[in-house]
Amino acid sequence: MVARVFDSGTAENWKADVVAAARSVRPTVPLEGPVRVDIRFLLPRPTSLCRKKDSPGMIWATARPDRDNLEKAVLDALGNDGWWRDDAQIVCGEVAKLYHRKGGWPGALVVVTPLRGDCEDSLPRLSAPASQASQAGHPPLGGAGSRG
Repeated sequence: MVARVFDSGTAENWKADVVAAARSVRPTVPLEGPVRVDIRFLLPRPTSLCRKKDSPGMIWATARPDRDNLEKAVLDALGNDGWWRDDAQIVCGEVAKLYHRKGGWPGALVVVTPLRGDCEDSLPRLSAPASQASQAGHPPLGGAGSRG
């Protein structure tokens, strides 16, 4: 699914574009159980990053709009369109905010995946070497206070 990029001045129009782009692949009944939503936002590439010396590929977008606002707009639009019964069903997902490739187009790529089975099999391993975790003043993941 691809939709034009979010602009706070036209948020409602952009949400409508997200719904329209997703309509042909929407489930016939709302999804049940846990759901993963992965989103890659491809923002308009600033002219200052289109020089010959700049990377031709996607580049991390560190300017506004904020990632959480972009994600919320997509989740609200799809939820209101009946993709799932309740926002609480969205339990995980990867979200990236990038400037599009040179010669590319802005938009959003969204993957919605119903989750089944044990979540331990679905989660990526998030761990830092013990030395890094202790330097930050935190126990390493899987350390004190964790189950398993």
